[in-house]
Amino acid sequence: MKTIQIVKPSRFLKNKKELEKNLGVNMTIKRSMIEIKGEETNEYIAEKVIEAVNYGFALKEAYLLKDPEYTMQKLNIKDITKKHNLKLIRARIIGKEGKSLRTITNLADCVVKLINNTIILIGRVDEIENAIQAFTSLINGAKHSKVYSRLERMKSKKKMKDDEDIDLLVEK
Repeated sequence: MKTIQIVKPSRFLKNKKELEKNLGVNMTIKRSMIEIKGEETNEYIAEKVIEAVNYGFALKEAYLLKDPEYTMQKLNIKDITKKHNLKLIRARIIGKEGKSLRTITNLADCVVKLINNTIILIGRVDEIENAIQAFTSLINGAKHSKVYSRLERMKSKKKMKDDEDIDLLVEK
């Protein structure tokens, strides 16, 4: 049994039956706490999914964490830079009308949320590493175009590697 503190209980109350069904656990919601009961592995997965929903991810995005290849990682902007103008740094990450954040999300194949000074990512480990490298470069002042081109190169390398893997499987 695990107890997790939640930010918006109403969000969990609306989706309680769906969460219980998809995660294989029983949940009790009391004020700002959720109590999870089930098998240990299901409890662990439920904890990760609830944490993601707590950060504002949609259920569909949070359910990605059920797959063992997917993980969630937090990146604190203050850990990367000593600059004090965090509003400007957040603006660089978000970009004009959210374009920069959307572009990095698409190129890195990750789901990303920016909350205050924390970037939260859900994706496969290698994709998250690429996204973290991109965000670190932006925070340290790299040009957006350089960051995007690096992500595009990494994405094409991954696609070529995946194509080679598929060819090897077909040959067998």
